[in-house]
Amino acid sequence: MHNLKLKVMKYLLITLTTSVSLGCTTTQSPEPTESKVPSISIHIAAIKGNIEVVKQHLAAGTDVNTKDSSGLTVLHAVRFDQKVISELLILNGADINARNIYEETLLHLAVYNGHIGFVKLLIANKAELNPKDLRGLTPLHRAAVLGLKEIAALLITEGADVNARDRNGETPLDWADEEIVDLLRRYGGKTAEELKLLVNKSVHPFINTNLVFIGTQSLQM
Repeated sequence: MHNLKLKVMKYLLITLTTSVSLGCTTTQSPEPTESKVPSISIHIAAIKGNIEVVKQHLAAGTDVNTKDSSGLTVLHAVRFDQKVISELLILNGADINARNIYEETLLHLAVYNGHIGFVKLLIANKAELNPKDLRGLTPLHRAAVLGLKEIAALLITEGADVNARDRNGETPLDWADEEIVDLLRRYGGKTAEELKLLVNKSVHPFINTNLVFIGTQSLQM
């Protein structure tokens, strides 16, 4: 009888201890694990196309619009053929209109590199079409001087200003490669001088530009 009581007490003690132990583990919610920032910078990961490290940075809360010493954001650092990483960054708040130290946007750079696929991606995500760099050049100026017909046509049809002026007042047509002149003309492109004449004509509509004045006489040209 004495042995039976000891066994019962031992059983109750084990059961109670187990219940208390289980109760402690079930009532305490596990602490959330914090994502660690990878040792590789997000800029380097973007340059190398390492999407997994980029994802780790995003999970850890890394600012996607942080700039490096050259004024480049992470999206600037991505190669133009890395569409998946670019879309991931844009989805997570990357500023597609961010500028580098030369006031160039991604659209400037994508046009300069002739990458129409990335140009389309930027336009689809509402990129500014007429941003100006330090020289006042728009992406269309870049497309014109490089003779990039397809990109130029895309920019214009999407709303780019065909007669945007740079800091010297010159338009894309002033900069244009000869192979793209006809395209710009077709969409209403004019040189700075032609625009100046149009302005003068609108201000002085009765001036006959075919007349040359000599003293008090005029000669019809």
